[in-house]
Amino acid sequence: MRLDLLALALASGLLLARTANAQEPPGPETPPPTAAPAPVKPGPTPEIMVGGRFVGEVWEDSSISLVYRTNRAAATGTAITPLFGPFEMAVEAGYVSMSAQALQSNTLAEGSETVRFQIIPLSLLVGYRLSRPGFDLALGLGPALTVWNEVTSDTALAGNKIGFAMTTAIRIPTRFVPPPPIRHDMQTGPRRVDLELSLGRRQHQTFGLGSGLNLSAWRAGVGLLASF
Repeated sequence: MRLDLLALALASGLLLARTANAQEPPGPETPPPTAAPAPVKPGPTPEIMVGGRFVGEVWEDSSISLVYRTNRAAATGTAITPLFGPFEMAVEAGYVSMSAQALQSNTLAEGSETVRFQIIPLSLLVGYRLSRPGFDLALGLGPALTVWNEVTSDTALAGNKIGFAMTTAIRIPTRFVPPPPIRHDMQTGPRRVDLELSLGRRQHQTFGLGSGLNLSAWRAGVGLLASF
């Protein structure tokens, strides 16, 4: 009888202990370990490009070819700065100089003087650059100003023409510069040098508006651009 009572008390104690454990709120769970956030890679640094080109011009006005010539190659300088996204702004300035002997009665007279004709083409283009593996394609359009003067020993004529210019260029990276270090600026030198091939048009007296010397020209150029 005592053994039965002892067994019953022991069973009751075990049942109460299990009930108490079941009613206890669960403890806080340990959160699973989280992976460290990936480092944020800096975006590409905007590039400022400076370079030079040899540009050949074929002029539309036939009066230039009667005295001088129909075309001429000259050196130009350009600077390109990024605006936002793929858009950029380019400033270009050039210089063309030609000379000829003054004609008298359609012949070269003895002791005839030399006439010099000078052109300074300027342009400010807003461009769009499309990057592709192995090359960049750049399109540009903007206002153009051409300053000219014609000088003899006793006379001088000068003027300017306002118009617009458009260009298409292909920029191909070269190996003129070794692989760049981490930091680039104007002190450490260029990060790369591109070969540029361009074709464009400078237009004055559009739709027949304007008079006088027409310095509209087709332009083709080759040059090098250094990126900083």
